[in-house]
Amino acid sequence: MADAAREKPEQTPPSRRAAMDRMPLPALPQRGPATATTRTIEAWLASARSEPAKALEEWRDQGVTLLPLGRHFSAVRIPVALVHSALDVDDSDGRRLAAVLRSSLNGPVIRDQRASGGVYYALVPWWSASGWSEGDGVHLLGDGVYLGVPALKRTDPPGSHWVLLPKHRHDLCSTGRVADLIRRVAPVAQEAAAADLDGQPDFGLASTNAHQP
Repeated sequence: MADAAREKPEQTPPSRRAAMDRMPLPALPQRGPATATTRTIEAWLASARSEPAKALEEWRDQGVTLLPLGRHFSAVRIPVALVHSALDVDDSDGRRLAAVLRSSLNGPVIRDQRASGGVYYALVPWWSASGWSEGDGVHLLGDGVYLGVPALKRTDPPGSHWVLLPKHRHDLCSTGRVADLIRRVAPVAQEAAAADLDGQPDFGLASTNAHQP
């Protein structure tokens, strides 16, 4: 009997077992989704170049790389002052500015402040390069043009930076939304041009090569 008692497996008292059942299980380690998504988006953007590894290297070392347009995506260049006037926003409230741009364009937008007054680049599908109506300081950049694209970590000035990051691979602004914004910009551009004839500021319309490094 004594041997049988010694061989009998030890049992956990019911009260203790119930308490253990109520204890939360430790969280399993998980790969950060933000990191995974960032790498996926970087790979997609870099694939616009014939040597994607060079783009990744330049992002790491310089914070910006030149990507050819018209292959994976194109870009619509719009002066900052015109966008702000048309949407009634400014730089005093960065969160509101980003929210308004997100609501208006719903896609990735780069801002380059090196040009006079600064410019926005709304990334759009590459096929938008055909049949697009532009003017009033707005330019569609497609095949044959290289755009300075900042690293995804660059979301603040100075220099070229993301105002709205891509949310996933192939995330681009709707051409319809960009066209709507351009229609809102047109009257502002015309007023600016008229004011310029009277010797007033030109709202940054003179610079047409801001996409060049």
